[in-house]
Amino acid sequence: MSMKPRTATLVLAALAILIVVGPAPLARSAKPEDSVIDEATRVRGEVYALFMRALMAQRRGEYRSAASDVRKAVELQPDSPAVLIQGAELLERMGRLRDAEELARRAFELDPDNIETLWFVADRAAARALGTSKPDAKSREEALKLYERLRELGVEDAELLRKVVSLRLQAGDQAGALEAARLLAEKRPGDRHAVGMLAQLQLDSGEPREALRVLVRFIAEHPNDSPLIRLAEELAQDLDAWDLVEEVFAESNGFEERAVEAQRLRGQALLRLDQVESASRALEKVLLTDPTDRNVKYHLSRIYRRMGRLGEASVFARDLAEEAPGDRGANLLLAEILDDQGDVEGALNAYNTVLRLFATEETDGQALQVREAVRRRMFLLYLVNDQPGAARRLIERSELPDAPETLQLRARLGVTQEDWAEARQLARGLRADGEVATAAMIEAEIYLGTDRANRAKTKIEEAVQEAGSSARVRAAALYLDAGLVDEGVVLLREWVEQEPDSTDARFQLGSYLYQAERFEDAEVEMREVFRVDPEHSQALNFLGYSYAERGIHLEEALDLIQHALRIDAWNGAYLDSLGWAYYRMGRYEEAKEPLEQAARTYPHDPTVLEHLGDLYVKVGERELAVAAWNRAIQAGAEDVASLRTKIEVVEVAEQEGQPSGQPAEPGPAGDPFDPANPPPWP
Repeated sequence: MSMKPRTATLVLAALAILIVVGPAPLARSAKPEDSVIDEATRVRGEVYALFMRALMAQRRGEYRSAASDVRKAVELQPDSPAVLIQGAELLERMGRLRDAEELARRAFELDPDNIETLWFVADRAAARALGTSKPDAKSREEALKLYERLRELGVEDAELLRKVVSLRLQAGDQAGALEAARLLAEKRPGDRHAVGMLAQLQLDSGEPREALRVLVRFIAEHPNDSPLIRLAEELAQDLDAWDLVEEVFAESNGFEERAVEAQRLRGQALLRLDQVESASRALEKVLLTDPTDRNVKYHLSRIYRRMGRLGEASVFARDLAEEAPGDRGANLLLAEILDDQGDVEGALNAYNTVLRLFATEETDGQALQVREAVRRRMFLLYLVNDQPGAARRLIERSELPDAPETLQLRARLGVTQEDWAEARQLARGLRADGEVATAAMIEAEIYLGTDRANRAKTKIEEAVQEAGSSARVRAAALYLDAGLVDEGVVLLREWVEQEPDSTDARFQLGSYLYQAERFEDAEVEMREVFRVDPEHSQALNFLGYSYAERGIHLEEALDLIQHALRIDAWNGAYLDSLGWAYYRMGRYEEAKEPLEQAARTYPHDPTVLEHLGDLYVKVGERELAVAAWNRAIQAGAEDVASLRTKIEVVEVAEQEGQPSGQPAEPGPAGDPFDPANPPPWP
C-alpha cells in the first residue's frame, strides 16, 4: 500500500455504505421478521447519517452539534475500529485533539494493524514530538515505532518518510535519518525537496561527494526544474569535484537537447577540467537559448581566449564591458584580450579603465595587487610603443615603489634610455633584496650597451647559475641584439648538451639559429624536437612557416603546418602560416580563409596584415589590399617603404585601369572581409 487517505476517509466510507444500503432514517421500530443482517444494515445507515450531519455542521462552524453527532455515531458501533477512526478524524478537524486521540486509541486497541488507525495515532505522536520547543522523547519513540509498523505493512508514503527523517534527526540518529532520506529520494526521484534533504544529510554525515552526485543526477534528469543548481555549483567549487559533475552528466543520455541550466553547469565543469572545446560547445547551446546571459558570455570569452579564438573572445568581452561599464572582471578580461591581439592602444585604454575601477581608495590586498599588475603590464606596453615618458610617469605612481618588480621595471627603463647610472643603482638595489639573477642580467645588459662584452659574459654566467634555462634564453636575445651571434649559440648549445632530450632547449636553439639566418642548422634542431616529441606544434609550425617564407619544400611545409593545426586548431599564428603556404603555392582561394581568420585573431599584427594584403591583390580585391597594408603600417611594420611601394603600385594600376597581381576566380558571394572591423565569427 502506498497511499494514505486522510480527510477523504469519512466521506468515502460513508458513500460506500450509502451505495450498499441507501440512506436510512435515524430510528425505526424493529420488526420481528428483521434478520440480524437487517439490524446491522440499519445501524450502519444511522452511523452514516450521523457522520454526514456532523460533517455538514462542522463545515458551518457548529462544532458542538457536530461533536454530539460524532458521539452518537460512536455509541451505535463502539467496537468498530472503522467508526472510531472516522469519528477521530472528524474531531481532529474540529480541533478537539484530545477527544480525537481517545477514539483513535480505542480503535488501536481493537485492531492494532489497521492502517488508518496506525496512521492517526502515529501522526498525533509525531505532532507532539516535533511540534513543541521541548522534545517529547516518549512520543517520538512511539511515533517511530508506529511508522515502522506501517512500513512493515507495506506503506512507503513520502510524508511518512519525511517525518521519520525529522524524528530520527531529533533523536540524534544521523544514520537512521540518512537511510530514511535515501528511501524518500528513491520513492520520489523527481521531488527536489526530497533530493535536497538527502544531499543536506549527506553533507552533515561527511559524504560531500555523494551529496554532489545526488544533486547533479537530479539536475541531469530534471534539467528544466533545477533550483538545486546553485548548491551543486558551490559544492563542486568547494570540493574541486568538477570531475564528478562531468562523470554524472556523461552518464545521462540525451539531456543536451533540452537543458539550458544543466548545460551551463556542465560547461563550467568542462572548463575547470580544461576540456575547453567541449565546454565551448555546451555554453554555446546555452547562449543560443538566452543571448543575454552575461555569465555564459564571460565564460565563453575566457574559453575562446584560451583556444586562441581571440576575435570572438574580444567581441564578447567588449559587449560585457559596454553593457556594464563598472564590471571590473569584464574590463580586465577585455584589456588582456586586446593585449593578446597586439592592440596596444586599445589595451592601454582598457587597462586605464581597470585602474579607475580598482580605485586607489581601496586598501585591501587584492585591489592593490591588481593595480600593480596592471601598471606593470602597461609599463611594458608603453616601452613597446616607444613611449618611455609615459612609462616613467606610470611607474612613478607605483604604490609599491620598493618592490623587486618595480625596481626591475625602473632598471629596464634606465637601460632603454641609456641612463646607465640609474640602471646600475637599481641593479644594486635588486642584489640587496636577494634578486641576484635579475640584477646580474640587468648588469649584463648595461655592459653590452657600453661595449664591454667580457664583463657582460661574466654577469650572464652568474644569472644562468642562479636562474637556469630562462636566463639563457634572455641572454641569447641580448647577444643577438648586440650582434654577438656566436656567443648566443654557445650559450644555448650548452643547454642542449646538458639536456639533449629537452624539446624546449632544442626549440629555443633552433629559433635563435633561424633569426641568425643559419637556416640549415635551425632545421636540424627543429627535427630533433620532432624526434623527441612528434606533436610539438610550435616546432611543426616554425619549420613549416620557415619553408613557406623562403619558398622551398612547400608541400612539406603545408603538411607540417596542417599537423600543427590539428593539435591547436585556432592558433592565429598557425593559420597565418597555413594561408601563407597556400599563397606561396599559388593556391590563392585556399589561402583566403585562414589568412582572414588570422587577421581576426591578430588584427594589429603587421606581418599577418601584410600577408592578407598580398593575398587580396592576387584575388582582385584591390581596395581591401590597400586597407590591409595601411593597417600593417599603422601597426608598426618594420619595412614601411616596401608597403608604401605596394600601395602605390596598386593605386597607379587602379587609376590607369590596368590589372594588378594575378586575379583569381571570385570567391563565394558575401560581404568582403574588412581587417579594420573583423566579424566576430569564423
